[in-house]
Amino acid sequence: MMQVDIKNVFNNVSPIIIVKKLCDVGGPLASIVPFTRLFYGVHSFIYYQHGRHVEGVTIIESSSSMRHGDPLRGLLFVLAHYRNLLKTIAWAPNYIFPSQVDDTHIMGLLNEITPAFDHLSTQLALVGLKVKISKCKL
Repeated sequence: MMQVDIKNVFNNVSPIIIVKKLCDVGGPLASIVPFTRLFYGVHSFIYYQHGRHVEGVTIIESSSSMRHGDPLRGLLFVLAHYRNLLKTIAWAPNYIFPSQVDDTHIMGLLNEITPAFDHLSTQLALVGLKVKISKCKL
């Protein structure tokens, strides 16, 4: 078994990809597209204060990540990642890929895990995600 950790998952999924995936899924989930666009269709701002004085506030525009504290961000990540994970599952039908948010496991013959890992890594890159090699374990 191999544990695969996805690097900075909530900071690297583009809101554009999230909305596109919601539209692709259709059905009841498509009903949250307007709500998602409301929060992710515009840039958000992060306020950082230097010291204790108001004059030291820096405003950073954020347009490439999910909002911290968003109760839907786990679901939105899964929607962004789901179809690409299904492609890897179809490509390697003899493997099992249990996943929980940013951790996916590859269960199968140890000597054949590398090709499945490579395929999964390629699929993740298609939605702007990368594997954090230092956190992956056999």
